[in-house]
Amino acid sequence: MDDISLLGYPVRLGALQQQHQDEIVREFQFLAVSSPESSRQVPGQLLEVDDYCRRGTLLALAAPAEVVALREWTLEEFLRQLDGQQPVRWSGPT
Repeated sequence: MDDISLLGYPVRLGALQQQHQDEIVREFQFLAVSSPESSRQVPGQLLEVDDYCRRGTLLALAAPAEVVALREWTLEEFLRQLDGQQPVRWSGPT
């Protein structure tokens, strides 16, 4: 397994992101939805989940904009670094 570095990771915002992810996972476990997809499709799928949340289809609230930004950066860092690229420091809100 390759090492992944998340330079400047905002811990407070990360905790908010984790809380939102936990809510989404509970929703999908409750609905028994499972579909193995490529890791490169995950960001688009998460945006779709946020859309379901905004429409009220799921009980969880849509992720706040800063959580979406952190989620996208985190996923991109994993994909970039697994492709052999150097880590890029988080430059968003903390």
